[in-house]
Amino acid sequence: MPGCNYIWYATALLFIFPRCVTAQNGSNEPLVLPRITSPVTLDGLSQEPAWQSIDPLPVSMLYPTYRGDMTEETEIRVAYDEDYLYASIRAYYENPEDIRANTYVRDRWGEDDEFTLILDTFYDRENAMMFMVNPTGNRIDFQLFNDAETSQGSFMNRDWNTFWEAEAVITDDGWFAELRIPFSSLQFNVNDEGDVIMGLKVYRWIPSKYENHQYPPAPPSLRNPYLKPSTARKVLLTGIQNEQPLYISPYSLGGLQQEFALNSRQTDYLFNSDLNGDIGGDIRYSVTDDLSLDLTVNTDFAQVEADNEQVNLSRFPLFFPEKRQFFQERSGIFEFNTGGRTTLFFSRRIGLDGQGNPVPIIGGGRLTGRAGQWDIGLLNMQTADSRNLPSENFGVFRFRRAAFNDQSFFGGIYTHRLGADGSVNIGYGADAGLQITPHDYLVVRWAQTYDSRQGWGLSSGRLRTRIERSRLQGLGYYVDGIWSGEHYTPDLGFITARNFTQVTSEISHGWLFDQQSRLRSTRALIWNSTRLRNSDKITEIISTSTVLLYEFKSGNGGVIWQNITTEDLPEALRFSDDALVPAGRYSFYTLGLDFNTTPGYLLRGSVNLELGSFYDGSKITLNAGPTWNTSPHLELGVNYTLNRVRLPERKQEFNSHVIRLRSLFSLNKHFSAQSFLQFNNTRELVLANVRLRYNFSEGNDLWLVYNDRLNTNRGSFEPELPVSNGRTILLKYTHTFQL
Repeated sequence: MPGCNYIWYATALLFIFPRCVTAQNGSNEPLVLPRITSPVTLDGLSQEPAWQSIDPLPVSMLYPTYRGDMTEETEIRVAYDEDYLYASIRAYYENPEDIRANTYVRDRWGEDDEFTLILDTFYDRENAMMFMVNPTGNRIDFQLFNDAETSQGSFMNRDWNTFWEAEAVITDDGWFAELRIPFSSLQFNVNDEGDVIMGLKVYRWIPSKYENHQYPPAPPSLRNPYLKPSTARKVLLTGIQNEQPLYISPYSLGGLQQEFALNSRQTDYLFNSDLNGDIGGDIRYSVTDDLSLDLTVNTDFAQVEADNEQVNLSRFPLFFPEKRQFFQERSGIFEFNTGGRTTLFFSRRIGLDGQGNPVPIIGGGRLTGRAGQWDIGLLNMQTADSRNLPSENFGVFRFRRAAFNDQSFFGGIYTHRLGADGSVNIGYGADAGLQITPHDYLVVRWAQTYDSRQGWGLSSGRLRTRIERSRLQGLGYYVDGIWSGEHYTPDLGFITARNFTQVTSEISHGWLFDQQSRLRSTRALIWNSTRLRNSDKITEIISTSTVLLYEFKSGNGGVIWQNITTEDLPEALRFSDDALVPAGRYSFYTLGLDFNTTPGYLLRGSVNLELGSFYDGSKITLNAGPTWNTSPHLELGVNYTLNRVRLPERKQEFNSHVIRLRSLFSLNKHFSAQSFLQFNNTRELVLANVRLRYNFSEGNDLWLVYNDRLNTNRGSFEPELPVSNGRTILLKYTHTFQL
């Protein structure tokens, strides 16, 4: 396999390094959680005798100074009875005006004060559930996986939801909250003695002071220390049982769709208006204590927010993240990243065509969880015929299990995409990861595809090896090697490029400062990526950056960086009909400045500026994004992106402007309205996405959604374009029954 011997050398490390990783949180003896024996009223105040008999957990400061002097008093208690897990916080404030309570909107993770409970319910020290409440009583829940390590791809699913309750109040002494999580919403193992072992983490976030109080202590030298399941405290519960509830969530949908199309003579636009309706739904059932089954029929995503407009100034495809909740749930188990954005499974291939237009989903199912020592994910979906695609069947099977230690694993994946027109695309992969020390990781992944148009062979494979020291203090590094074959074609995945060999490396050093310094941390690094084209062994891209990251104890911070890139363009790179870069070899230099304000400000934001040479011309990129919380009921946000490209040798220029306007209004925890307006001058469009939601209770929602695509340059076309390319107004109601 040309150009990838170094990858095999790194792979051999899997068999050289010993099992040398030990627990990161000290003693292996579990903390026995107290049991509540008298009633608790969920009002946020935690004043009942049941709470008075429980000692608070010994929290300590994580940010801005590790184990520094906490400026506010924090009392966090966790307990349980036979049906629920309870948690409470008394978040005292000397000055209650410092409390940040910015939103009532469910799952809106803003810059509020927070109380967070993290549960590693299987105590696998890799996966966890995250429950968060702010001072308005707003609830947020996430899933964590890959031990919150960025080296293995994504580590958080922000669209996961389950059934639980929380209440909060603000008083003259601070803010207080209580959480109540039914054990029926959790999955866990009960051993032969009737005991349950979990991992527990809690923290309080004080944005006005950029201060974090945590338990148990996790050092800031780790990445995402306040999230990592591997740093959780081992806890013991007794006398509880797993339940296997059945949730049935039917929906009904009705609305108006309007479209404009040219007549047969192409002399005018015709207006078409259709009333339509639909029904469908989802079913969720816990097959065992460890496995969950989700079934869906006539799946609909009317309430999903629109994609962000982007402008592409490279020869690689743009990436749009998944936002549909059905595919976000337990998405981490299907993760199989083979470098950069490239992955063997990308759920946006299901139910969307290449332009992002919806494709009808007839139905499907997903089985996720644990079978013995194996983490498994099984997904199968069937789509109907659409304008651009035939009916297709999509399948993926992912499996992993721990080996050597809690953060080491081996596993595999299988995918298929089968079309009614006879097209076949199959992929498989195998991977292994080794945690060599508490900070050092090695990951190896091999993937290969079969396509009915190209066949099968070594050239349809892709290999990735990455060794990394994941550390923000002291020495850090990684070396990431990728070999990709010419015919690697993951049609159920996402790929930016093929037929290359690439080595990317970074070496860094980080510093954390004492309590007297205004700086919290700095980090300096040198980064390099070198890519060779396999076909002719030409060095396609060499890119080198030097970077300085800094953060003050106030939370303000930023990045200063410079980059030198040499690139061999195999064909012309076109930005518009009037601006392009011819094929050839180019070297160019970029300087970048980023600045972010502290999250504790009610008016906050970020600014990014890049300027320098660009191929045989120059480029300036500016991105600015202020956000203003006028009150807990209203949040306003603006984002503006400018790309200014000048190509003087050909007297060409390209200017792009993308403006995004967001508003979020919430009357209370039940009613919210969100608007998202975007303008993109390169597409000459204004896109509107407005969503109103009334959340009666968990799983019971009424949505009113309006989408429109407005033309901004109508008069330059013949015939004149209509005001709108098309609009929809939809009303959707979902009701969940628990049996």
